[in-house]
Amino acid sequence: MKHKIRNGRRIKSNNSTRRVVQVAALDRSKKLDALGTQLLIEMHECLVDRIDDVDWVEEVMSEAAKRAQARIVNTVFHKFNPVGISGVVVIAESHIAIHIWPEYRYAALDIFSCGSAFKMSEAASFVVEQFRCIHHSVTEVQRGLLSHIAGLRGSQIVTKENYREREPSSAVV
Repeated sequence: MKHKIRNGRRIKSNNSTRRVVQVAALDRSKKLDALGTQLLIEMHECLVDRIDDVDWVEEVMSEAAKRAQARIVNTVFHKFNPVGISGVVVIAESHIAIHIWPEYRYAALDIFSCGSAFKMSEAASFVVEQFRCIHHSVTEVQRGLLSHIAGLRGSQIVTKENYREREPSSAVV
């Protein structure tokens, strides 16, 4: 089922809540009613000369994670031939990923976190600033809405205390 996002309003689907926001409008101080939050950032007309420099991109992404107070676990970046970069900074809180099409001066940034202490807006703002994009948009998605998960599990949220008590899944592994 597809949902359109209009005028920055929240659009609820079966398993997520989406809203289009400005980076400065993000507020992570509220208690999460979801397992995590994902920011999808579209960056158009990036004016930075180093948009196809994989070492520079990795530095920017790692610095973004540090500014967001994330714990970096690993980084993996790949330079395509002749142009383009994909990379991910794996953080303890989840990940920050980027895909770049230099020939279009376009980059897609994905920031996902399951922790409320992680300053997503700091990471997003830093990358947007470094890439000097003329236009950008941010879509915020709450992933794993607890109300939906509770409904699927008969209103029982699994915690550390009751994890071992629940019945095994019938799913094939």
